[in-house]
Amino acid sequence: MDKKQMLMIGFAIFTVVLFILENFSFGFLTTGVNPLRLSGGDAQAPVIQTENGIAEFDATLKYYESYLVSKDKLEQEMITKIKENNRVLSITNSQQGYIIEVKTKDDVLEVYNYLKTLNISAKGVANFGAPQLIEVKLADGRVIETNGNEGIALRLDIEPTIKEGSRIRMKMVTIAQGEVISQYGQPQLVSSLVTINGAAIITEFVGSNSNYFVPWEQRNDINVSALSMQYTDVTYARKDAIIFNQTLTVEQIKEKKKLQYVTFISENSAEINSSFEDKEAIKKDFGLNVTFLDSILTISTNRSMDLTYKSETKYRYKLEVNNTGSYSLQDRNIELVMDKIYEVGTEIPVTFDLEVVAGNVKNITNVKLNQTS
Repeated sequence: MDKKQMLMIGFAIFTVVLFILENFSFGFLTTGVNPLRLSGGDAQAPVIQTENGIAEFDATLKYYESYLVSKDKLEQEMITKIKENNRVLSITNSQQGYIIEVKTKDDVLEVYNYLKTLNISAKGVANFGAPQLIEVKLADGRVIETNGNEGIALRLDIEPTIKEGSRIRMKMVTIAQGEVISQYGQPQLVSSLVTINGAAIITEFVGSNSNYFVPWEQRNDINVSALSMQYTDVTYARKDAIIFNQTLTVEQIKEKKKLQYVTFISENSAEINSSFEDKEAIKKDFGLNVTFLDSILTISTNRSMDLTYKSETKYRYKLEVNNTGSYSLQDRNIELVMDKIYEVGTEIPVTFDLEVVAGNVKNITNVKLNQTS
């Protein structure tokens, strides 16, 4: 082998060794950094934890889109009627419902009120702005504060009765990464319960609802069929049972079970044959330690009744609400049951429990006579 060949072989070996060393060095640096990044140990590239929760906050109503959506079935005659309003540009039937386009966003409320006069329900599309800081309640109960949320745009289909610039409480499902909300679901308006005092005028006496307590020994005197021919609604809860004020022993149960008028017996009560009415015989057989249950006869009517049983009567009236303070009701006609007789036209003080969303009454949950007024 001459000198030239030896030099060429030596150079080839040197090149191979250098290539191996270069690859070994590169692999060492990569594996030395990536595990730290994956474990969050690199202070320059921390891992941001993702957490799910519920955000509740006050959003600001920015503006309404210049159209309304009605899911009512509109006949051509009604569509023509709607178009008579000079603020309506067009009506288009779509999968969402009927899209009623108006001239400007400032016309939305007026057209909405016009549709109400035609007994047409509709909603507007409201655009809300989120606040900069939003608290998120996590699944484990912790609460974190997220920042930089003023860029979040929220859209809701609502009745366009809320004024622009109003702050409205809402909530939504969120995914937070660190102090930032990265994803969120469809927001929902948050309702609140409000109790207010108001007034209403009695417009009609609907009828009375009376519960008559029929003594045990007279339970067979009630003829439901005959009473149903006289009154609007009649129900009868017949009680054949007697109650023991002290628990019977097993021996006593076996003994009393032999009585011919007993159809069923337990340690606490007994069912008596429906035709048997002799209380004195039962007292003699069981002693004085027995309670005889009254049967309940319920009659609903707007007529007077002449039954002589002990009773409790409630009176049902129709009322028109004329004062609910700062809250407005879409339907001012309600019914109320009271324990006194009132003349039609009487104004009475009432207390309302309202479910309120964005300052609007969504539902009347309870109405009662204000006894303190």
